Amino acid sequence: MAITSQFQRAGFPLTLELDSKEHPKRSWVRISNIRTLSTERIGKKIGTVSSEELDQIIEGLNEIIGSYQGMLAALGLQYLGAGMFWE
Repeated sequence: MAITSQFQRAGFPLTLELDSKEHPKRSWVRISNIRTLSTERIGKKIGTVSSEELDQIIEGLNEIIGSYQGMLAALGLQYLGAGMFWE
């Protein structure tokens, strides 16, 4: 997930402000912005999140996924993975 120091207007579950004083600037996790990175693109470690913050991030992700699955169910669809849907 992306971490940014730019102010985020969207609240939880889309974003979570990190409480950690370890980060050099005020920071947010953009829970709705999942990314994959090549290990070659990963630079130096800039900080960590607490176990409580990690629990909140997972909770937000579960809320987003649950909302998505509920929307599909309302449309009579089931997500099968890999971009495939079943009616």
